[in-house]
Amino acid sequence: MTLLLCVLARMDVRITNVVLSANLSCILNLNDIARYTSNVTYNRKKYSGLIWHHRHIKSKCFLFHTGRMMCMGNAGVNNAKKDLRMYARLVSKMGYKVTLNIINVVTKSAVATLGGKLNVKDASITLNGLYEPEIFMALMFRRKSVHFTCFASGKVIMTGVKKLSSTFTVLAELEMFTL
Repeated sequence: MTLLLCVLARMDVRITNVVLSANLSCILNLNDIARYTSNVTYNRKKYSGLIWHHRHIKSKCFLFHTGRMMCMGNAGVNNAKKDLRMYARLVSKMGYKVTLNIINVVTKSAVATLGGKLNVKDASITLNGLYEPEIFMALMFRRKSVHFTCFASGKVIMTGVKKLSSTFTVLAELEMFTL
């Protein structure tokens, strides 16, 4: 355990994106919302949801006619929840009886910087990853629901993260292949 802590002390891990979902407990008329708001994209033939990027709110919001709502583009869970509440408040100001409930963290994305350059070939053999340098110059592999994209520079992109602590053992394994 102390080896894991020493290895993690050399790394820089930060969350880059959080995706939240919530239920507004009401049926929405997306045509009306699109008509009376700015910075909205809504084309029912292409996508069933309304994409809303308010200019004063950092994150982006997807609204569906069932009252389902997704908010993404923020770097922290607390800030993402605040943005979700702001969007819900704006919808309630349009005349809908909104009750915001069932807020869930869908996924997180994170970036880690290893302590040095990564030996991608050796790591791909040991970790059973996909490394095709002619197609894409990065090692890609999955552990549980998390997808790792590892570059030779030592940068690691992780998507599908539920808890950041679940990625630390894989990052410690990757640290063994740094030069």
